[in-house]
Amino acid sequence: MTTQRPWPQRRRLQDGQLAELSIVNYESGESTVIYETAELIEAPNWTPDGDWLIFNADGRIFRISPDGKRGPERINTEPIEDLNNDHVFSPDGKQIYLSSRNGHLYRVPIAGGGNPNESPISRKLNGIFATISMGFHQMAKHWAM
Repeated sequence: MTTQRPWPQRRRLQDGQLAELSIVNYESGESTVIYETAELIEAPNWTPDGDWLIFNADGRIFRISPDGKRGPERINTEPIEDLNNDHVFSPDGKQIYLSSRNGHLYRVPIAGGGNPNESPISRKLNGIFATISMGFHQMAKHWAM
């Protein structure tokens, strides 16, 4: 399978704009920028163990440590490189479920490596899941069982 890049409709920041990924201390309200980039950052989420923040950028998925000292590291999803800005973690926190602009749901290990596995749910629904925003987390939870 060939790569799905480039994605001509991808969203970008305007020239001169920067995106910041920040951590906010709940108790003190103190905000710390851990990553700054000229790429659009979307959908940051904590891994269940709290060791990483996972985020989307430019149709790809990355992880960064909460202090910003490790990463960002790209999580290999090749050849799927046109990811939507939604993802959810498996109950054990070792897998990420991702949707792609091709209308399918994929599972990849947070550690990276290996080819993305298309979920049986995605094949069964034949892309319909993309219109079911509330059901995304439930489908990933069901598939992980």
